Amino acid sequence: MSPADDEVRIIRAHLQREIAKQADECVPLHRAPDNPDKGVEYRSHG
Repeated sequence: MSPADDEVRIIRAHLQREIAKQADECVPLHRAPDNPDKGVEYRSHG
């Protein structure tokens, strides 16, 4: 395994954390259309 591969893995992990963080912040906007009060509970998915 080359150092470049390591770097790619680190960057990928970092990006996934960033995406997860942003998805977390957006969660309340994605509410179930049939049950608007459930929006906050969707945090657990993903």
